[in-house]
Amino acid sequence: MTQDLTVSTGDITGGDSKIDRTDFSTPLGEIKSHLDDIVNGDQVFENLKLITPSTLTISSGAVTVTQAAHTLAAESGTADDLDTINGTVAGRLYTFKADTGDTITLKHGTGNIDVVGGLDLELSGDHTVIAYSDGTTVSITGNGGGTLDIAGLSLGGIDPAADYIPYYDANLGTNRKVLIETFNPDRKIAEGEIFSPISTISLGSIPADYYMLDIHLYLRGNTAAINVGMDFKLNADATNGNYYAIVNQLNASGIFSSAETLGSNPGFSIGRAAPAGSSPANWFSTWHFRIFNYADTTNYKAVEGRGSVLLDAATGDLYSVIVSGLYLSSSPISSVQVISKAFQWVSGSRYAIYGKGIAR
Repeated sequence: MTQDLTVSTGDITGGDSKIDRTDFSTPLGEIKSHLDDIVNGDQVFENLKLITPSTLTISSGAVTVTQAAHTLAAESGTADDLDTINGTVAGRLYTFKADTGDTITLKHGTGNIDVVGGLDLELSGDHTVIAYSDGTTVSITGNGGGTLDIAGLSLGGIDPAADYIPYYDANLGTNRKVLIETFNPDRKIAEGEIFSPISTISLGSIPADYYMLDIHLYLRGNTAAINVGMDFKLNADATNGNYYAIVNQLNASGIFSSAETLGSNPGFSIGRAAPAGSSPANWFSTWHFRIFNYADTTNYKAVEGRGSVLLDAATGDLYSVIVSGLYLSSSPISSVQVISKAFQWVSGSRYAIYGKGIAR
C-alpha cells in the first residue's frame, strides 16, 4: 500500500512514523567538522586532484585566470614573457606550466609576479610552478627550467652589482646572496694556439675586472737543444730592477738547482722551461702562473708559477719547477709576454688566460 508523506514546519510525517528535522543535526555537524579538518590541514589527503589545466594565451604580457590550473601559451611564436597574472583570489593556490613546445619566462617584479629568489623563472617542457595570491601579488615557487639570465656578465667585464645570485635561506628565514664566482670561478679572457713558430706569446688588453690572473701554457721550443729557457715578462717591462724571483728545479733526487734573480733580468727568468728540438718529438711542458691583485695601483704584484718539464726520460731529464716572484711596480698588469730565450715556440704550443674573482 502506498501512503503519502506530508512536510509541515520542517517535519516529515506519514504512516506510522515521524521524521524530525533535528534528527539530521548530528550527522550534518560531523560532516561539517570533517570538511573543516580537511580545509584546515588537520585531515590527511590520500590523493589531491586538481582540475585539468586549461590554456591561457598571453596577451601583451598578461593572462587572466579562470580556474586553479592553467597551461600558458605564447602570444606568437614559441617564446613569450609573462609579466602579470590577473583574476586571482586572495588566499588561493594556482599551478602553471608552459604549453607544449613553448618557453614562457615569468618576469620577476615587472608586473605583479614575485618569484622566490628574485630572478626571472623560465618554464618549458613538463616543469610546473605553484603560485599563491594575496589578491594583488602572485608569488611563484616551484620547478622552473632553462637558464638564468644574469645581467652584467660579459667576457670583457663584470658589473659587481649584478654579480650575485639571490636565494632564500629557509634556515635563517631570510633572502641572501651568493657570489657567482662560487659557481663559475674562472672567466676566460683569451686562449689560442700557435700555428707558426713565434719567439714571443703576447697576451694584451687584460681587463682590470678580476682579483687575480691565471695563465696556462703548453710549450715547446725549436732550438737545437734538449731544452729552452723562458722569460716571463709583465707589461712589456724590460726594467731589470722590477723582477725579483727564486726558481727551484726539482727532479727525483730533490732540488736539482736553485737560482735567485734579484733585479738582474728583464723578466722572470726560467731555465729548462720547455723541451726543444733535441728532446723526444711531441713532448711539451705545461705551466701555470698566477698573479695576485694584478689590477692594484698601489702595491707590488706577487707572482707564483709551477711547471712540469719533461725533457728526456732516457736521460732522466724530468723536472718540476717552482717560481716565486715579486714584480716591483704599482702599475696594474695589462699584458703578459712569454718569451723564448732561444729561437721560437713551435706550432702546437698553446696559451690561455683567465680572470678569477672580483676586483677588490
